Amino acid sequence: MRVSWYFSLLFLSIVVGGCAGISPSVVQPPIGLIFTNYKAPLSTNLQATPAEGKVGTSGAFYFREPFLGTSYAWGDASIQAAAKNGNLTQIDYADYEFLQILGFFSKVTVRVHGN
Repeated sequence: MRVSWYFSLLFLSIVVGGCAGISPSVVQPPIGLIFTNYKAPLSTNLQATPAEGKVGTSGAFYFREPFLGTSYAWGDASIQAAAKNGNLTQIDYADYEFLQILGFFSKVTVRVHGN
């Protein structure tokens, strides 16, 4: 009985942690209750980050219908899609932008820089 209680607590903490807006980045920007918009790096080797070159972007969207609670997500926010969209053959650096409004609409844009 006690073991199942611990597993239930562990499962609940994982679910709540997943809903808390945990960022995939090394940098954890703040999350706003009404509006959030930030940019953060996906790459950690900032010594090799060029200041110029081509840029490719990709994005994904999320919408949660407020009355029924149904949610929809679509798009490809992968680094591969961003490189393809920017005609990049070499990726030097990647970052992303996150936009969220009232928890109902979210957009993630991935940017890759390179040649």
